Amino acid sequence: MVDLKQEFLDFGYTEDDYNKIRNAKMVAPYDDESLSLKFHEANAFFKRLGLSKKKIINLVKNNPNVYEYSIENLTSKVNYFSELYGKDDALRMLRGCAQLFGYSMDTLKSKVDDLVDIGYSKDDVMKMTKQFASIYTLTKDKINKQIESFIKLGFSKEDTLKITKTCPQALSFKPKNIKRKRKSLKDLGYTDKDFKYMIKNEPSILGHSKADIRKKINNLVDNGYSNNEVLKMCRIFPGIFSLSTDNVNDKFKDLESLGYNEEDAKKIVKKSPVMLGYKKDNLKGKIDSLIDMGYSKSEIIEMSLVFPAIYDYSMDSMKNKIDDISNLGYPKEEVIEMTKSFPSLFGLSIENIKDKVDFLDSVGLHELPINDPKRLMQSSSLSYARYMFLTEEQNENIDMSDYKNLFISEERFSGRYKVTKENLLAKYNYKDYKEGKGGRTI
Repeated sequence: MVDLKQEFLDFGYTEDDYNKIRNAKMVAPYDDESLSLKFHEANAFFKRLGLSKKKIINLVKNNPNVYEYSIENLTSKVNYFSELYGKDDALRMLRGCAQLFGYSMDTLKSKVDDLVDIGYSKDDVMKMTKQFASIYTLTKDKINKQIESFIKLGFSKEDTLKITKTCPQALSFKPKNIKRKRKSLKDLGYTDKDFKYMIKNEPSILGHSKADIRKKINNLVDNGYSNNEVLKMCRIFPGIFSLSTDNVNDKFKDLESLGYNEEDAKKIVKKSPVMLGYKKDNLKGKIDSLIDMGYSKSEIIEMSLVFPAIYDYSMDSMKNKIDDISNLGYPKEEVIEMTKSFPSLFGLSIENIKDKVDFLDSVGLHELPINDPKRLMQSSSLSYARYMFLTEEQNENIDMSDYKNLFISEERFSGRYKVTKENLLAKYNYKDYKEGKGGRTI
């Protein structure tokens, strides 16, 4: 005679667990002998897949009807997921979300179509479900309601789909918890606009507790920043909240080992918080490559403090930028010198640079970018309008010996000459000049 209850208790179930499972609608009709056989067959099957006793118990407690399925049926689910994701990922997903065995094949197969119907691509669905298999346990109605809850918080549907593609777990968060997250961030000093920007760029913030976020803010304060500076840094790079405090602290040490002093390490992180997300080896590789291009290590550090984005560009794009500028009539060695004093040059498109150089060439200022490359920041439209105004209306001579008034600040220019930028641009239209449509000629 089978002692079914004892078998369940010996496996690790409580007496209450056993009673609930035994009286479940799909299990109750079985006699003890039949259920014992299914119990042992299912346990053996799940153990072969690598499920622990704890996971098997949780699976059966939540889905007693798993005993309704034959081993062939359970195997078919392994095969189905293996075809979609590959065997290794399929087993990982099923071990992590064992309750999937409790769903019918029709329900599982319909999930992909449901998600595509909601607005995701099939590729999106594959990536999302591989990352978060529990999506299969969410009904289409629940997912739509979750998307609607994001829309009520001010996100567009497009934003919401993007957020949940990056962080599919967000589809399972309770709407009230998302509202609490918004309130938590507002309590820290962020606005609703900040909340939306940060969640769009780092959806995983939704999974961090207020205490965890506060801990990471305090850690940066301990590193020498003011609370307001930290809030701004995290607003710019919300990925900070996904980094451990040890990771952040190690990053400052990494920067110092690369040649930054303590003050400069803090300075570059303050200016470009995304530096905290870079790997030391990648930064070192970029520094070594720039040294090979002709920069000294100290020059690279100075350039990065002015324009940290040099770490974002590929070496090929930087080399091409130097070659392209050189082709505009400047020796390559001079172009490298230009980037040393004005590293933001790497951030300008070659079309933008060429347009400015063409204008400077037309007024005899070809050498200006070599002597004063920062002047390339001013738009061609404004440079043209000012040049026409200064030479035609103010009778000033603009040449390589005296060109400063062409580039003084807007406040100083309008104060000195009593003319607004808007009026100048309207009177001397650079686009019309270039297209020969009536703009004043030079």
